Amino acid sequence: MKEAFKSGIAVNWKTQKAYRGINTLLLGGGEYAIFKQIKEAGGKLKKGKKVKSLFLGNV
Repeated sequence: MKEAFKSGIAVNWKTQKAYRGINTLLLGGGEYAIFKQIKEAGGKLKKGKKVKSLFLGNV
């Protein structure tokens, strides 16, 4: 979803759904993935990479 990145909306890398609630304030525009999604896709995180906290919950 290239539109989300251009408009500055934070979206989930796998689902391409926009983040809502407080996460919109905590994250800059772009694509974000959780560790489990990266691992399932066969990827790895480089040692020392910085991570951001997300708040998960039902509204």
